[in-house]
Order: sequence, then C-alpha cells, then structure tokens
Amino acid sequence: MPNEINLPPLLQCFDPSYLPIAIYAVTPDGRFMICNAHARRLLQFPSEGPLDKKIGDFYADPSERQRVLERVLQAEANGASFWQGVIHFKVAGRNLYLQNHCRSLRDPVSQEFIGFIGSLVDITEEHEHSLVNKTLHQRVADLTTDIGRVLHANSSTLVMVHQALDTTIGALGPNPFHHEGLPSGDEIDAALQRPAQELAQAVARLLEATDPAQRQEALPEILWEELQERLPLLRDFVASIAVQESRANALRVVARRILEICERIPAQKLPKELTKEIVRAAANLDRLTALISAMNARGAVIQMDYTIRSLREFIITDVRRTEKRQKLRLQHLLDTAHKQLTEFAQCSRVKIRFMPPTTEGTVVGVERDLVRALANLLHNSIKYSWHRDRGQAPWVTIRTSRQNGAVAIAFENWGVPISPDEIQNNLIFKLGYRGEWSKDRGRLGTGIGLTDSLDVAQKHGGSLKVESRPSRPRWSVTPESEDYFQQPFITTVTMILPEVCD
Repeated sequence: MPNEINLPPLLQCFDPSYLPIAIYAVTPDGRFMICNAHARRLLQFPSEGPLDKKIGDFYADPSERQRVLERVLQAEANGASFWQGVIHFKVAGRNLYLQNHCRSLRDPVSQEFIGFIGSLVDITEEHEHSLVNKTLHQRVADLTTDIGRVLHANSSTLVMVHQALDTTIGALGPNPFHHEGLPSGDEIDAALQRPAQELAQAVARLLEATDPAQRQEALPEILWEELQERLPLLRDFVASIAVQESRANALRVVARRILEICERIPAQKLPKELTKEIVRAAANLDRLTALISAMNARGAVIQMDYTIRSLREFIITDVRRTEKRQKLRLQHLLDTAHKQLTEFAQCSRVKIRFMPPTTEGTVVGVERDLVRALANLLHNSIKYSWHRDRGQAPWVTIRTSRQNGAVAIAFENWGVPISPDEIQNNLIFKLGYRGEWSKDRGRLGTGIGLTDSLDVAQKHGGSLKVESRPSRPRWSVTPESEDYFQQPFITTVTMILPEVCD
C-alpha cells in the first residue's frame, strides 16, 4: 500500500478536478500530490484511490526527469513563468509524447520549495506523424466555472490559481493578442472572426460535396439540419449575439457540438479530408475560445489579488505588533506601491506616468501602512480608468510636489466620475461605501480603500483631498441632465504628508 501524502496548505484548497486538461503536482522526489481525472486517464491510473507510482516511473529514459527539473528551475531563475517542452513517456508499453508546461511550486509566504506543478497535453500523433493534433479541442474548457469558491478561499489559493492559469494559457497558444493585458471586447470579436468563418466554410463545403443519400447513410437528418442551422451564427456572430461578452462562450458551445457530431460519422461514409477539415476548424475555434476564457479568468484573479491582500492588511492593522516609525524616502514608498500593482496595470492596459520625476522628499511613518495607503490610491486610479478613443491606452498620472512644509502625492485618472455630493458629504470615505458610478463594467471592490488611506494619512499627520470634474466640460450638459455622469471625468486624489529634513 503506497504511503499517503499530506497535502501542504497551499494545495488543500485547490481543486483541479473541474479543469479539462491533465493537471499534476508532485513532490521533489516525484510522488503525486495532485493528479486530476484527465491526468489519471492519460497515465492509465485508477480513477480513484492512491497512486502507487512516481512520475519518474513513466519516463522512457529515467535520466530525462533530472534534466527536465533542471530546466524548470533554470527557467524560474531567468524570470520565466514556466518551462515548456516535450517529454517522452512509456505508459502501458505505449510511447507517449507530451507537451509539458511545468513550474516550481513554492509557498507564497515562506518561499519554501514544495515541488512542481504542471499540465500535460498528448501530442503523440503530431510528434510522430507531423499532423495537426486532433486533441486540441480537449484543452481547457471554461476556467471561470465555479472559480468563485477558489478565489474566496484565501490569498494563497489565488496564487495557486494564478500559476495554474499561466500554465494553461501557455498550453493553449498561440495567443492572437499582441499585448500582455486583457483583450477588449472588440479585440476578441476581431480574433474570432476568421476561425468562425473557417468553420462555417468547412461545414458548407461538406454539405455541398455530398448528396442527400450519402448524408442520410452517415448521420440522421436531424443532425444535418442542426449543422445547417449553425452556419448563420458562425458567419455573423456579432449580429446574431447582441451581448458582446457572451459571444466567445456561444461560439465555444457551437464548436464543441460540431465536434460531437463529427465523432458520430462512421468511417468511409463521407469524404475523409472534408471531415478532417471540419474537425481542425472546430478544434481551433474551441482552443481560441478556451484561451479567451482562461485570460478573462486570470484577469479576474489579478484584479482580486490586491483587493484581498489590502483587505487582509486593513483588518489586522489594529491587532498586529506596533511597528516603529522611521524616516522614509518618498521615492521608495512610491516605487514599492507601484511594484505591487505592476501586473494589475499591465492586465488593465493602463500606463503609469510619473510627471514630473518624483520630488525628493522624506516623511516619517510606518512603511507598511504608508505603502498600503498609496497602493490603495493607485489601485483605484487604475481600476476606474476608461479606455480612450482612437486606440489610445488609458494612463494614470502620479505627480508629487511640496506644499507649505508638506509633500503632496496626487493620483490622476481619466474615467469614472465621482459626484460632488459624494465628495462634499464625505460619502466616499465611509467604510464600505462604493461610489454611485463605480460599479459599472463589473469592477470589483470592497469600499475600504479610501477609508483606509484617509485613516493612514491622518495617523501620520496628513490629509486626503479628492477632486472630480468632467474632462471636457460641455455647456449643454448640466449636472442635472441624465448624460452628465456618462461622460469621462478627471479624478485626482491627493495625499498630503508632513515632510521632514533628512
């Protein structure tokens, strides 16, 4: 009987069973900590119960595993998210060539080395015969399904989910979006146009090349009618699906249904090349829509990550050990806050601009609290920015200056408005309050950021000032009109802290 492995806390809340791709996690010596249903089938393990083999037992060349691990650790040392390569397994006497996306697994707090996590994709047919891999449609499905319960577990689980999504997105390449951020709805539509058209054309060619008798012999008439009914949506999904956010998911459903129908076609009943063309086109559309789902899921994780971390810091502020105040360079505080939100800014496709260069200044305070307060303001500025017209990327401007013996740090963004009433009556500083216009476009938030930042500023002898005005005032639009708060506003939040001499 194999020894039971106690999962480390980092993995206890992570459930990969719903992921339609082979996911595994192993200890440094190769014992399985996680092996989901797809991985079990791939390695011909029992569907349930403990595993009596190590991952090293499957390598055709046992020495290859050590070389793979060295490459994974080298990739980590070089700053890469994961290592990607082909590994050669022997499973039940059969050669398997697997695309392996692997990274080291470390405790997010202690950085203790736990093992390795990765995904496996069977590319045996492609590797041996140089043919298009017919298994692309089996790659990741809707990663957002039931991901909410994983996100709410704890911040360590978010790290695990982020690592898994990075690995998955790498496995689903190539990526048609030529930037690191989350693609917009229009970019997604543009990327889906050609794959959807190619699938429609492949189905139409099969229908045109066969007569009713051939089709009747291969499939029931009702399935041919279903294929015919799918063509208008594939040819013009933008017109067919009014809700932009629903288009990728709807196309994925269509692609997978067409793959299911093709699997029912008996051999030699229809032209083989035409059938294979449909399968390739449907698998490609399925892959792309799965990639989009994975990228959206990763974007949600990145957005949630800082929110959870800052919330945790806010909650434990009054119970943790009091830290000594010290002299702190303003540049250091801003750099640290900026570093915490670099990935969120990239994902949101928002540029951070320092104008002019940061004022050389020094303040006295608790570094942990001041960094959190500044990061709260930067996070809000990024989150509530709108994308500008004519393809311009949005940006947040950070300005620093001196004012009567104090330093002022101003965060300015172009986007969501704050009403005069909310500022004048200090509603925006109430714990848990979220602005009237802040909830558009699915933005997450807790209503704590400004409350926390004001509290930190006041405890350090400073203050917080908020201004919000239309970016291009139009005399025909007054605050009483319905359109007034639909236009972009320039919002500036300024933290003022006493300056001290070096």
